[in-house]
Amino acid sequence: MYPLRDAITLSWLTGPIFDKELRVASRRRHTYWMRTAYILILGALVALLWLQMQLLAVTAPQSRRMVETAEMARLFSLIMVWLQFITLHLIALA
Repeated sequence: MYPLRDAITLSWLTGPIFDKELRVASRRRHTYWMRTAYILILGALVALLWLQMQLLAVTAPQSRRMVETAEMARLFSLIMVWLQFITLHLIALA
């Protein structure tokens, strides 16, 4: 009926049952709590890394800041992967 909307949402690929399951799952109370916790944890992580960078910018020379920035990026990526892995398992249990 709406080819542009169907193309954007990929409903032509997933089918009507999957589409309904996504709508139902998005309205569960558990899903709201998971979203809130995920955003709060992610926000806290970004705030801590930003604070660390601000403290480092005041005290460390440029070469040290570059090394620390690379290390923080690696740590952020690692934490993000684990956070998504754990969240995926918690969602699957629900």
